[in-house]
Amino acid sequence: MDIVNIISDQKAFPFYKVEIRGNRYIDQNIIPNVFYNSVIQRNKEALIENIKYNPKTARQILYFYQLNLDASFVYKKAGKISGTSRVPWKLEKLNILYLSSNEQANYYLYITRMPWNDSNYGFLFNVIRNYLSQLAYARNLLYQGINITKFYPLGINITNNQQFLVFIQQFL
Repeated sequence: MDIVNIISDQKAFPFYKVEIRGNRYIDQNIIPNVFYNSVIQRNKEALIENIKYNPKTARQILYFYQLNLDASFVYKKAGKISGTSRVPWKLEKLNILYLSSNEQANYYLYITRMPWNDSNYGFLFNVIRNYLSQLAYARNLLYQGINITKFYPLGINITNNQQFLVFIQQFL
């Protein structure tokens, strides 16, 4: 039983306003405010520029997907219940957003079953994942002694390999 079902009895809990939310509602409201316009407009270049300046939020998005959404789905599949989670970043339209175990599992299915470009969170997640893959690839080339100057534009004002490594450490 999730939190929505527990507090949906308005006689027992008259001070709670219960709102049953669907996946589309969550998908429209879960996007961080720093990435919101780029995601809604599906502008990959502007989104990557925003990611460069917000590595902490980018990591939070990946962790939330893996540690909350994916884990809730696995728990639900095993017949267990995970806890309610709070979205850890600042949102564009809401002050805070809590997702029950059921909402997390259902939203995970929503993201994974749709084409990645159709879901806001799926689009954001895939752009971040691709960007981090490029950074990891460049780091591996650097460790192999291969010239990586063509990867410098992935960072912010990068002019040498040491600066590039310092920049990558914010993400990986």
